[in-house]
Amino acid sequence: MGIKYGSRDRRWNGSKTLKTGSGADVRRLPLPEVRFLELMNQLDPTLREVVRRALFEDRDRFQKFASAPASTRGHHSGRSGNLLHTIDVAECALLLARHYEELVDKQVVLAAALLHDLGKCEEYQDSSGETTMSDAGEMVGHKVIGCAMVWAALEPLRTTNTERALAVMNAVASTLNRSYDLRGPATLEATIVSRADQLSAAADLYRESMRASGYSFVGVKHQHLPERPRHPYALATVVRAAEAVPWVSARAQRYGN
Repeated sequence: MGIKYGSRDRRWNGSKTLKTGSGADVRRLPLPEVRFLELMNQLDPTLREVVRRALFEDRDRFQKFASAPASTRGHHSGRSGNLLHTIDVAECALLLARHYEELVDKQVVLAAALLHDLGKCEEYQDSSGETTMSDAGEMVGHKVIGCAMVWAALEPLRTTNTERALAVMNAVASTLNRSYDLRGPATLEATIVSRADQLSAAADLYRESMRASGYSFVGVKHQHLPERPRHPYALATVVRAAEAVPWVSARAQRYGN
């Protein structure tokens, strides 16, 4: 661990001290790594073990997973974008799962969200300082690679609770992009993870479009967005900033700062 993150999201700038064992065993981890571990620790012991087997038995896998981009030209395309996207999907999926808690196994949702892009750890390579597709990425693809890894990690659970293991597997494998020729969502849990995945990707693209336009109503064109994306939030932000100026000035005069 100990990866340096160049995040575009202010939430993830900095690090946090985390006790990993005895009182003397303390490491400072980048905030995204800490948040991932916090989410992982919300799982019940059985599914936490699945995530541990999938990501941490191979000592290099989590580092590759956490440092990889989520894409090269699409959403979360910077270094560590895959980890940031994974956290975003997990948090969004949990919100949806809580809304439908009478119908959903939240543990399955969370486990699948944390593992849904596991294959990205093998999809990309760093070539002369530039991130490019690896041979595995070009010839197999992250979905198939990730599904193989998760299926192997699920082996103990497949023996003791086949239905739950299959529910996790379906939620990991499910995608609305049928070009992978994988099965679509067969459960509400899988549907939630799939929708959260789409929302996270779209939100990052809109975020970058809005920033690139200087927070104007009409955003910068991107191949994965409508031809001329609009950003009502940018207008609301400008209005709030304008309304705040008189208050800030009055406060400065009153308190002398």
